[in-house]
Amino acid sequence: MADKKDSAEIITNIAVIQTLCETIKDDVKEIKDGMGQHNNRIRNLEIGQEGLRSEMRAEIRNKGVISAVVAVISGFVSGYFGLGK
Repeated sequence: MADKKDSAEIITNIAVIQTLCETIKDDVKEIKDGMGQHNNRIRNLEIGQEGLRSEMRAEIRNKGVISAVVAVISGFVSGYFGLGK
């Protein structure tokens, strides 16, 4: 009788272990999916950051051009009206 009880307990334990393995497998899949989403967010942030850098470089170039134009116009006006003396 004890052998049948032990056998039944072993079978029950195996079923519990199989259920736990399935649960762990599902949890690992969810974690991997979450990591994939996290990596996508990081990639999007990096792309956005590079876009901002490009915009900043363009703005700095534009300000440099504007400053140069203002300097040329200032020099021309000063020279034309004799304000440079």
